[in-house]
Amino acid sequence: MQQNPKPDPQGELKDKIDYYLQTVHALVGFMHLFRFDQSQMSVNTDVTTFQGWRLEPSDKKKKKNNGEEVKFVTPDLGIVYEGNKGILAEAKASFPRNTEYWKKPFEQLMSYDDDLKGWPTESGHVKNHDIVLLVNQERCSQIVRYYKGISEKEIKIERPFIIVQFNRSDGRRQYYFFQKQFGDLSNEGVNVRLDDGEKLPMDLFVAYYAKIKLYDSEPPIPYLIQLIWENVVLQHVLDNPKFPYLRKRQRLEVILQLNDILAELSSGYTFHSLHADTPGRKPQIPQKSWIVKACDCLVKYKEAEWIDGKDTIKIYFQRYDSVLDHFIACCAEEVEDKQLNLFDAIQN
Repeated sequence: MQQNPKPDPQGELKDKIDYYLQTVHALVGFMHLFRFDQSQMSVNTDVTTFQGWRLEPSDKKKKKNNGEEVKFVTPDLGIVYEGNKGILAEAKASFPRNTEYWKKPFEQLMSYDDDLKGWPTESGHVKNHDIVLLVNQERCSQIVRYYKGISEKEIKIERPFIIVQFNRSDGRRQYYFFQKQFGDLSNEGVNVRLDDGEKLPMDLFVAYYAKIKLYDSEPPIPYLIQLIWENVVLQHVLDNPKFPYLRKRQRLEVILQLNDILAELSSGYTFHSLHADTPGRKPQIPQKSWIVKACDCLVKYKEAEWIDGKDTIKIYFQRYDSVLDHFIACCAEEVEDKQLNLFDAIQN
């Protein structure tokens, strides 16, 4: 009899972090295809991009079939080009193995098939827009077949619908590869480039988008803690005269307001710097609840303690060979303890 593989909490966390980063890169890379003018080697000034934007449905789609009210939809990525032409995209670096769960993402895409209000244009509308699904090459062929099988029955998208596969190459020169697998984009230039596929070198991500590390989906806890530790906490200890002499296992105390952590990550490490400035449309990224959850974990791991409720935290900064690996190990140990406790409870 074949035994089930032994659980690997650290490996599972690393996979989740990798999928999250692949999604960020897929959104950035696809956006770059429209945002960057290769002939001029400069940013297209007539292209506006936005992420997690709140768009209001038309009257005919303000209610779901079950009567539930829909206040707004929030696509992963939006693009406006040539003044009044649009694209709404959703990125999925991983799909569940069980195809019973595949219908939900397509229902979400179907909600974008609407005369939505709130685009960053003068009228709040666009003349027309495409709907794009970005998926990892690993499952793309299956997903295309799945969509073709249900498109006539349960999922109907009237606007141009395109499925684009992406894949990361980890060879000598790293790059992301994008290729169209279903449908045609209304933008002829990008559509032709994606017929045979387009390689975007990782150098590009470092040069133009290195600081975009979060999108409007909650990241795995170890990854979020790493961002807080390296991009917020570290910046607050650099001026400490003791910092240059800090040895391993030695600590420096840093007291931070949660709202300051939130503001620093939001302004420096999200898509916000690329957004059109329209009040009320931008999502709060990261959400405060994510920061609270990450800080709760730091307290649990004895790396911090709360001060004055949960508005202020004292963090015990110390050097680690790999901040991410350290907190992956902390989170994995917690998962393993829960599994052991559950096993003991069942046995008893």
